[in-house]
Amino acid sequence: MFEKIAILNSKKDTGYESTTSGYVGGFDEGQTRRAPDKPGTGVVFVTPIKGPKQSGAAGAAEFKKTKSLHTVRIEGPDKRGQGARLAQALADKGLNLRGMSAAAIGKKFVCHIALDTKANAGKAMKILKGL
Repeated sequence: MFEKIAILNSKKDTGYESTTSGYVGGFDEGQTRRAPDKPGTGVVFVTPIKGPKQSGAAGAAEFKKTKSLHTVRIEGPDKRGQGARLAQALADKGLNLRGMSAAAIGKKFVCHIALDTKANAGKAMKILKGL
């Protein structure tokens, strides 16, 4: 997971915010949030960054590898309740999620789960492989 602190711009016509960050193509997941400790700025997270081309583009866009957020990517056939089932399995084993983003793409389910530590990401992977 890579992050970048960026200046947020208000869009008058929609009320949404966008960032002035550079583009790093080919990533699966992107998250943004405000940085409450730095008014007028936010943090952009993208994953995965693979290979020298994407790493170079990420570096050129001033992204850096984060130590504050760890993600696990899960994919499989789309089934009703899949996200709830995954979250419950992790909760039953005592893991607290920092965030979860899921989507159905055609007949496929793709989910990114964010955790606070690399150790918890490893635990999550073991739990989810057992489902």
